[in-house]
Amino acid sequence: MRPDRIAARLTETAEIAAAVERAAADDPSTVVAMPATHAILLAEVVVRSARPHLLVVADENRAEELLREFELWAGGLEVLPFPAPDHLMHAQVSTDHGILAARSRVLKRLTLAASAPVDGGFLIVASARALLPKLCPAREFAERLLALEPGMVLPPARLAKRLLDLGFRRSPLVEEPGEFVQRGGLLDFFPADSAHPIRVDFFDDEIESLRYFEVADQRSGAPLETWEVASATEHPVWRGPQVAADLGKLDIDGLRRADQDRLYRQLALLAEGSYFDAAPFLLASGQGESSILLDFAGAARLVVEDPDAIAWALREQSGAEERLRAQLLKDCQLPRGIGTPLNDPAPLIGALESAHLRLLQSGSGPGADEVYATEAFSSPESYGGRLLHMANELAESGLATILASYQGDRLVDLLTEHGVWATPLAEAGGRLGPGDVVVVRASLMRGWRHRDLGLQLLTDAEIFGRMRRRAAPAAKPAVDEEFLLDLSEGDYVVHVEHGIGRYRGVVRLANAAGDREYLQIEYARDGKLYVPVDQLGRVQRFVGAGEATPRLSRLGTKDWTRAKRKASGAAREIAAELLEIYATRESGPGHSFGPDSDWQLSMEQAFPFVETPDQLTAIEQVKADMESDRPMDRLICGDVGFGKTEVAVRAAFKAAQEGKQVAILVPTTILAQQHHDTFRRRLGSFPLRVALLSRFQSPGRQKKIVADLETGAVDIVIGTHRLLSRDINFADLGLVVVDEEQRFGVAQKERLKKLRAEVDVLTLTATPIPRTLHMALTEVRDISVIESPPHDRRPVKSYVTAYDEGVVREAIDSELARGGQVFVVHNRVNSIYGAAAKISRICPGAKVAVAHGQMPSSALESVMVEFAGGQHDVLVCTAIIENGVDLPNVNTLVVDECWMFGLAQLYQLRGRVGRSATQAYAYFLYSREDRLTEAAQKRLQAVLEANDLGAGLRLAMRDLQIRGAGDMLGANQSGFANSVGLYMYLQMVRDAVREAKGSGPADGQQRRPLTPVDLPLSAYIPDEYAGTYAAKLREYQRLVRADTVSAVEAVAAGLRDRFGEFPDPVANLIYVAKVRAHATELGIDSIATTGADLVMRMDPERFVDRADLRRRLGPGARLGQLGITWPDFEDFPDWRQRLLGYFEHSRADRVRRSAPAAPG
Repeated sequence: MRPDRIAARLTETAEIAAAVERAAADDPSTVVAMPATHAILLAEVVVRSARPHLLVVADENRAEELLREFELWAGGLEVLPFPAPDHLMHAQVSTDHGILAARSRVLKRLTLAASAPVDGGFLIVASARALLPKLCPAREFAERLLALEPGMVLPPARLAKRLLDLGFRRSPLVEEPGEFVQRGGLLDFFPADSAHPIRVDFFDDEIESLRYFEVADQRSGAPLETWEVASATEHPVWRGPQVAADLGKLDIDGLRRADQDRLYRQLALLAEGSYFDAAPFLLASGQGESSILLDFAGAARLVVEDPDAIAWALREQSGAEERLRAQLLKDCQLPRGIGTPLNDPAPLIGALESAHLRLLQSGSGPGADEVYATEAFSSPESYGGRLLHMANELAESGLATILASYQGDRLVDLLTEHGVWATPLAEAGGRLGPGDVVVVRASLMRGWRHRDLGLQLLTDAEIFGRMRRRAAPAAKPAVDEEFLLDLSEGDYVVHVEHGIGRYRGVVRLANAAGDREYLQIEYARDGKLYVPVDQLGRVQRFVGAGEATPRLSRLGTKDWTRAKRKASGAAREIAAELLEIYATRESGPGHSFGPDSDWQLSMEQAFPFVETPDQLTAIEQVKADMESDRPMDRLICGDVGFGKTEVAVRAAFKAAQEGKQVAILVPTTILAQQHHDTFRRRLGSFPLRVALLSRFQSPGRQKKIVADLETGAVDIVIGTHRLLSRDINFADLGLVVVDEEQRFGVAQKERLKKLRAEVDVLTLTATPIPRTLHMALTEVRDISVIESPPHDRRPVKSYVTAYDEGVVREAIDSELARGGQVFVVHNRVNSIYGAAAKISRICPGAKVAVAHGQMPSSALESVMVEFAGGQHDVLVCTAIIENGVDLPNVNTLVVDECWMFGLAQLYQLRGRVGRSATQAYAYFLYSREDRLTEAAQKRLQAVLEANDLGAGLRLAMRDLQIRGAGDMLGANQSGFANSVGLYMYLQMVRDAVREAKGSGPADGQQRRPLTPVDLPLSAYIPDEYAGTYAAKLREYQRLVRADTVSAVEAVAAGLRDRFGEFPDPVANLIYVAKVRAHATELGIDSIATTGADLVMRMDPERFVDRADLRRRLGPGARLGQLGITWPDFEDFPDWRQRLLGYFEHSRADRVRRSAPAAPG
């Protein structure tokens, strides 16, 4: 059964049918109905009237809620969101590209519908806030629609100029809506209203084809007959020069010098037609003529839900903008006389009063001309997670029940265990009858019950007592962390044979064999090394142990050899220490836990969320370790808030129910309290005693818990490093869980090292582990990585901007207005109380507290507990919140002087907010007077780029590249990592461990090195072909890694698809790569020219068919002591075809000879 069949049953009832009929008619109407039924009712209205509708609601949360309901009940209806900007316009910070694209998509859809009234029904959903920003004139937007189709004559350069005028941004690689790149006769662009970017292939000035292509691999796919290009933004970028000229006439003498300079730069960019962070504000403020969304709507019917709430929201948002505007003018940061980027709310409210349909939750009283659709509806009962009670109610109610839950499949299993037969909705046939229960996977906010139909809808709010906001966006595809794509001139690199140098770019050099491209690396004392691009694999980005500048190696000396020898010796020492722990674990008698019990299954089924795939994998791996007969030592690595604690809860329960004690070791008292609350909540219905050992407890209480641990009266204890004290004795310790082990001291780590040989140890860390380190560690330690985000988690929206009191005030006031709390991070203890006083002055209604590491521990912990309990609104603190604080009600972060922090610190700080389904915001502020260093700029840019969930691994590598390896390896090892680079050092450790264990290389790790090939051909990627050095490096690196002919052909196909037909140097490059792949597979050591001869060096014992050699290469070809020599090979016009043909035949012959003989 489809959900729309259920919606149809509702619309067949008398009251809903009457409401739909009235609402779909030509005359304006008002319908009173439960909010939970508005989506069902309105979807039917849109379908029946076959006309576009614009629905305006009070806030963004309600808009998202309705979008999910439309998706369930009216899956066939086209529904488009028109989201509000994610910040105040006057803040002049960047808008999320996804929001820009969604808004532009709606403007195009409405524009096309206005010119084609028979378009049919679709629905736009917008919040009040979304209506406030001024839009470009609707007439100009329509005039600039550009239809592209094959056969159309339009020079590529002219199309590129048109895209710039439409607000598209140049990018070396098209990955997000609004980006484009032109490379010769190819132009890629990503329209706002397309799920995929589009590739335009030109033949001279004529469009030859339009094709979609994939972002991940940039390969093109299905062809298009036509595409209508619309502006990538709602702002009139084409008016940029005129707006710049008008704003340039304003009196800016009152502005501070830094703000004058900034405005001059911005106006210059506007005059060029560029689109940048402040462009929306400047264009909307200075464009003159503008439109509102209703101007685009044309024949679309306007629907408003709760008009009074909409009017209040418009005035409130406008007031917030005006307060910020007034502050900026007062602080001389805006020129006098500049226009406003917002529409006046009063005319907007007036326009909304003429809506075709008003949807209300309650009526206006007797005499009002309103249609009621509420008589048979009521709110269903809420069960708050009491599934047994709910199961009994469902069985006895006689109602047909639809359960809409994000964990629909799991709910079916849970109900079955409680004796209720629940069927997935898709498998249910016919009409639902009394007592029928169907489950659908959906995230809705509230349910309903219909008396006459005997039908009810229960959502997660009623079933589990919580509301889900939205699903997390899909994670970005993983990228190779060792790519050299963002290598910039001046960066430090390591060459495997020659050591540490500075990358000086890609240069083209001519020699007797032809033109080639090389990486130029500068060494000490003006030494220079030119590395052929086909040897990119021998060059690594340098990552050291800190921000100190590495010492350049000297070419032609033994400096590098000595550095590698010392580092290799240190690596062997680490390997010996790791293997000692490993051997002790292997030989020690560990406790083997039994399989999951019924209690275990019951406890896990009560988990009120959907486990992510990575989380389930980690849980299974932990259980397998516990059920083995050797002590567990597993590291769970997961991004902040990705569900590591639940893994620990299940492991602890598994151990405790078998009579073993569990110790949960955490770095801070506040985190101990939070873990204690979590464990008590999850395990409260089982006969287990969970205790907290904390300084907040009286000495007598602490003494009692210590005694109970020794007698076995406590099953699970949670505490700080106090648990590792010598006076703590356990009756039967079976599991130790360590949260963020790197934050404990040397003595505690030594104690943990001994425990690892005796009991199961599970370590949790939110510090992301790069893949290279992961591989090194997995030789001696079991690791589980949780990378998939929780289903309802939203990425934190992040902004980097100069410090401004108005921005800080609005950030704090907005958070407090929605009942939340704020972290303000000020990392200087000597001025932190002054910073707190400033916050109190800016936001006089906020309750402000201070926390820093130099406070007495008892005072610090008291403040943290008070803040966690909601007694303070704003906590002004140092970076002590970086780890160990989990406060779901804190969803705004303000970081002052953000340039002082490392990238990993910034990422961890941002991870302190956004721990619930509520949208979180992070503001990284720097002083206008401070000039950011290049490293600081890179850190801040990386934080913005890594705004998606699960970005920690990518960010960890960027942090290593920018800041160095830091304390990842510890002080003893950092010096060696600095001397040869982290990548090489970790490889040394890994090799040393494998050597000490006596094991060979892992599958696929030890491959024969690619055969060096030097042929008399100009083989390179011309600048004008690939467009950017980053693109060239990407393709060179792909070719270097292509070690089979099929892999080379795949790279070649991608090159042709992305950049067009090969010029001769690229065709030669592909040819050389094919020869190299063949030669590598056949075991040839090298191919090079010696004079007029081509020499292929190889093992003299290798079988070579001499007759075939001469037949394919010519009678002069011979086999000698060094290999094959082909004299005067260039005298053969087809020498390239002959050489490739010889390799292909040799490969086929080798395969034939290695095949097993047929049975005789």
